[in-house]
Amino acid sequence: MRYNLINTEVSREYSGVNEGEYKVTITLFLKPIDNIAPVFSKDIEVTHHNSQTGYEVDTQRDFEINKYMSLINAI
Repeated sequence: MRYNLINTEVSREYSGVNEGEYKVTITLFLKPIDNIAPVFSKDIEVTHHNSQTGYEVDTQRDFEINKYMSLINAI
């Protein structure tokens, strides 16, 4: 079964394990292409470093979302 990403929500930032880090939880809302199953969500946690630029943070988040979508769709 394959899935489409229909929406994402990013949580507020919270402290990471190490100093100089912070985390966010990205909730992915997924819909099966064949409409057999209902829409569902999956949370992924992403750790960022305070030294990253906004562009680097956006790129990292996109990478993690795409990585999960490739995994779930077995691409």
